[in-house]
Amino acid sequence: MKGHRTWVYPISDELCHLLMQLPRKSEKIFTVKKSRYLNDALRKYKIKLARETGNPDFLKIHFHTFRHFAISWQYFKTKDIVETQRFARHCNIQNTLRYVHIVKAWVKENEYDVVYAEDKEELTKYLREGYELVAKTEWGYCLRKPKTIA
Repeated sequence: MKGHRTWVYPISDELCHLLMQLPRKSEKIFTVKKSRYLNDALRKYKIKLARETGNPDFLKIHFHTFRHFAISWQYFKTKDIVETQRFARHCNIQNTLRYVHIVKAWVKENEYDVVYAEDKEELTKYLREGYELVAKTEWGYCLRKPKTIA
């Protein structure tokens, strides 16, 4: 651990339920005591997943990936950099600010305002406003435009 400021984070009921469904041989879900062995177990599991699914992205996952995800998700939910800094237990706000860029990039790629146009006149209006046509259906047109966050 970089700063040795350990912290216990609560987990959701949903995650608890999912963890309880994992097959295991004892009461504990994670039975490895030394981090080296846990890292080896994760490495082997990533290789297995990558091979079975044909998706090499599984090889990019590390334990720190989960921390990055949790901090990014905290900022995404709250849009509060100070609260996110506390959540991450960062002493320096600059470390937390890295996650703002990650979240903004993700939102830019994946979040859209979606509208529906019933006729060609409405379709033309939305196209002029920067929306792109996604699908034409029997009842009209579906359009989207990337959301932006401040």
